[in-house]
Amino acid sequence: MNIAAIGHSTLDIFLQLNDGHLERDGNQTVELCIPFPAKLYIEKRQFSLGGNAVNVGAALLKNAHKVYLISRTGQDELGAMTLNALKEEGFDLTYSSRHGDSDFSVILNYGQDRTILSFHGEEVYGFPEDIEDIDWIYLSSLGFEDYQTFHLALLAWLKKHPDVPMLYNPGKIEIHRGFSTIEEIAKYAHTLIVNLDEARKLLLPLATVAIAEDEAVESLLDIYMDLGVNRILITNGREGAYFSDAKGVHYHVSTYDVEVMDATGAGDAFASGYMSAILEGIPPKEALLFGIAQSANVIQYIGATHGVLPVDKIQDLIRLKGLKLKEF
Repeated sequence: MNIAAIGHSTLDIFLQLNDGHLERDGNQTVELCIPFPAKLYIEKRQFSLGGNAVNVGAALLKNAHKVYLISRTGQDELGAMTLNALKEEGFDLTYSSRHGDSDFSVILNYGQDRTILSFHGEEVYGFPEDIEDIDWIYLSSLGFEDYQTFHLALLAWLKKHPDVPMLYNPGKIEIHRGFSTIEEIAKYAHTLIVNLDEARKLLLPLATVAIAEDEAVESLLDIYMDLGVNRILITNGREGAYFSDAKGVHYHVSTYDVEVMDATGAGDAFASGYMSAILEGIPPKEALLFGIAQSANVIQYIGATHGVLPVDKIQDLIRLKGLKLKEF
């Protein structure tokens, strides 16, 4: 199939820290402390492509889909490195632009967790309204403030191409501004994908919805159904993932223990596993199993595009780990 993956592109630089210590307040990590001023030697570093659309697109490429990346790379040295890496990965960059400063992140890994130092340029890119021959769309964080203008152009295109489904995973800016700013595109989407914290934050600006800080997952699923979302998928780290496509109907898949090397791309890996399964004709609720297996595999590697599996290998992993879908 031909997929349009939409979202900002980054170059991620991973640094494994061994010096330093964690300051804690009870069981809650407050901060990572390292010597300052000082020169610290890094035993391991790694470069990787990043960005939601890139991470998901890389997994779709492993299943022999064609992936058009609708994005932007910078007109600088980092942008050249990112562009070359995207070409080597196999992305079709016909609809990607190159201008402005490159987006990049430095990920400081310490133990089983990390802190991300992230830079996003303010440059805008648009939706290519002349794009054709697309079977599916994956829409993620655009990385700039004026996302609503982009969404309007995308919605106009989708209404002219009603047979093209779309998965939507909103970014931090959209989450902060609230559901009302993405309502139309969220309702249009085949599936809205967020994590538990995002699911709560996205609703907070809504005057018509009152939620508690610890709102139960089943209540959140029902609220999104009431708001008119077709399907809602909520991930929750080690607790697994939750899904609903009708009010009062809730599904859950538990995850399994692995040695975590890097959790940076866990959410994107889940989305890629879910979408890969959907593209193979697997029912959405069953596709949760593929999301869990893909995510658990990816976090055993450094970098969000390493460790992704094709659908047949994910299916083998599901059987091996005995993953089951449960209604609750």
